[in-house]
Amino acid sequence: MGRIYTFPLAPTAGVSSDADWDIFQLDAAATAGQRRRVIVHELSLTTSIAAAAKIHLRWVRRSTAGSGTAVTPSPNDEGNTDPAITVCTAVIATPGTIISSTVGRTWQWDQMGELLMIPTPETRIITGESGILCLNCQTSQASPPNFSGHIVFEEG
Repeated sequence: MGRIYTFPLAPTAGVSSDADWDIFQLDAAATAGQRRRVIVHELSLTTSIAAAAKIHLRWVRRSTAGSGTAVTPSPNDEGNTDPAITVCTAVIATPGTIISSTVGRTWQWDQMGELLMIPTPETRIITGESGILCLNCQTSQASPPNFSGHIVFEEG
């Protein structure tokens, strides 16, 4: 097993009136010969929405990264002093180019409850080396709520 990290998302406003933006982006960047794959172990997402509203979410792979808010992931093992190689970005208003429209998981999510995904080892999402994996929102909201949550991932 590789090193495990948590990518936290503090309460952050979504992108208004846009039907194509990424909530999370995991970029398994190749740096100085360190090529890694990213393996998703857990996703938790909540919102501050006050009335029931559904949005369409999907996992996508991208050939280019979008720009958003950089987030520093924290190691789950306090004995791990190595920083993550994976570049974590939140709330990407202008996402990169999709190379595969889905990774097999899409949701019509009612934002009143938590979206929790804890895949079994056989169903974990794994990027290729230097791959970019994003949780994409396909629903335009005039006044989007604040999103918060986390992704637990492994660099392998």
